[in-house]
Amino acid sequence: REYHLLRHYAVFIVFWLGSIGFYLLLQHRFRNWKWALVGMLFLLLCPRIFAHSFFNVKDGVLVGAIMWALYTMVRFVETPRWTWALAHGFVSAIAIDIRIVAIIVPALTVAWIGLGFFSGKTSFWKAFTALGIYGVATLVFTVAGWPYLWEAPLGRLLEAYQVMGNYQWGGEVRLWGEFLYPKGSLPWYYLPSWMLITIPVGIMLFFLAGLWRLGYRLVKRSPRLRTDAIVLSLLAIPVGMVILKGSVLYDDWRQMYFIYPSFAFLALTGAEGLHRRLRAKWAVPFLLALTIGMGIVQMVRYHPFQHVYFNVLAGAHRELRFDQDYWGLAYKQAFEKLLEMDSSQVIPFYTQNYPGTANHAFLPREKEARFRQVWEEKGAKYYLSNFRERRELNLFRRKAFPFIEPVFFIYAGKTPIIGVYRVEDYWDRVEGKQGDWRLKE
Repeated sequence: REYHLLRHYAVFIVFWLGSIGFYLLLQHRFRNWKWALVGMLFLLLCPRIFAHSFFNVKDGVLVGAIMWALYTMVRFVETPRWTWALAHGFVSAIAIDIRIVAIIVPALTVAWIGLGFFSGKTSFWKAFTALGIYGVATLVFTVAGWPYLWEAPLGRLLEAYQVMGNYQWGGEVRLWGEFLYPKGSLPWYYLPSWMLITIPVGIMLFFLAGLWRLGYRLVKRSPRLRTDAIVLSLLAIPVGMVILKGSVLYDDWRQMYFIYPSFAFLALTGAEGLHRRLRAKWAVPFLLALTIGMGIVQMVRYHPFQHVYFNVLAGAHRELRFDQDYWGLAYKQAFEKLLEMDSSQVIPFYTQNYPGTANHAFLPREKEARFRQVWEEKGAKYYLSNFRERRELNLFRRKAFPFIEPVFFIYAGKTPIIGVYRVEDYWDRVEGKQGDWRLKE
């Protein structure tokens, strides 16, 4: 319990520190603290991003680092001085040490500095010196913060990158009611679909306005074009690479959450651009108030399960069509509710996956002691499931054993994400092998 709590505190602190960098980026771009605060709300009112900022030790932490990387990249490209080179190198190294996918940050930085040279905005000597300092700083800080690299820095860094590029995962994911195998070739629409159904619709519409605004600035060659384009590159290029390469993604789009700060930034450019151009000056504040208000309502409605938020575009029967609580966080609430309903001194239970075991261990000592986990279903009084696997979901859909006698469900909104079933009265009628039980007629 203490380990998990400490880890949650650490994840949130990193994300919170990163949000300061995001605010500085917005303040630098829009020169207005009010617009910067609206952009912060776009960041925080995406329920899945908010939830992962508390417990996701890889993707949530990377989002925090990327927010500082975006800010320092913009400042470094605009003003390629040694101070910004060192700062951006330090932040880039932290991001790479969290997840190797962040290697895209120095790649884009080199590309933007090079573009500045070829466009005549930066002299050769200035660009060469700035990139030299940045490259050395990034390499040194990356190695210093990643002990695995100490023995053979370049060789092991290349090895880690190759492992990421060829990573295989043997599980299944569920999208639009279809089971998919990430280790094969995911359909091109996998990532766009998850973004479409999990980002609040209002923020998504402002993002589309932001893309239109960026295209307008491109035609007009606006002086703010480069800042917006830098931010867009850290969204469009990773998405394009994933789609074209068919990269392994699993558990919704959490491996790509690091692109969301760019998404929120561009949504804010859309809102600000609309406010500038529309004659009805009340329209955008009204739409913003509606978007923010709905966001707050959804955050409260889904609490504490914001990590399984879906917008209206996901449609109905989401428990059968999309992965839900794959983290199994709601097992905690299931255990607590079971304790209220069952006064037995010891409660034998079976859970289909590790999150159930972890949440049992997470309970306070006196609550944990009242449960006894069994490792074969036949010894269980209650069967707990988050409907993660294909077999479990099919049994749940058919209401076949062990999903016959529900005690209660834990809901996210109106969607059941954890089911608790009483099974102790059925074992004398069960036949077949474990995992393939059948009830005698």
